[in-house]
Amino acid sequence: MNRRRPAATIAAPLLTLAIGAILGQAMTAWAGGEATLIAGCYENHTGALRVATDRESCRPDETAIEWNQQGPQGPIGPAGPQGEQGPVGPEGPPGGLAGRVVVTSEFTVPQSTVDFTYVATAECPAGTVVLGGGYEVDQSGVNELRESHPFTQPDTQGWSVGVGPDEDVDTDGVVYAICAIG
Repeated sequence: MNRRRPAATIAAPLLTLAIGAILGQAMTAWAGGEATLIAGCYENHTGALRVATDRESCRPDETAIEWNQQGPQGPIGPAGPQGEQGPVGPEGPPGGLAGRVVVTSEFTVPQSTVDFTYVATAECPAGTVVLGGGYEVDQSGVNELRESHPFTQPDTQGWSVGVGPDEDVDTDGVVYAICAIG
């Protein structure tokens, strides 16, 4: 006995595939790559699906539905292989302090200067600026350090110290300036 299926039973799956293909093209055209949600209307009796402009445009015998144009983000994939090394770039400027030099100047403070401050300086070479400085003295011959600071004049920079000597002995010392091309 040969049973024949009704044409509607065979046609329904084919119709669903055709509608799906048309719907996919319509969704892409309608969404234009900008919308994140797509609206549609599902016919309650036949199951027919159509793209709608919004949920409110569905007929009374249809159910409004929405779906995302893009699915959730998938897991992060493995790292790719190491790329080839690029070309060597141009040589950069030298690091550190260009033209750094430490300038020293020895001095002797005579014991006769006990009533005033004796000032000694170390001057930076022309074209350089002072970055810092200091001094060393024979501690047995110094009553007090009265000043230690950079100095700047129109044509020169350097470091200056002022000491108050002991009244019984001469005081020897060295002042130094740390200079660099500025």
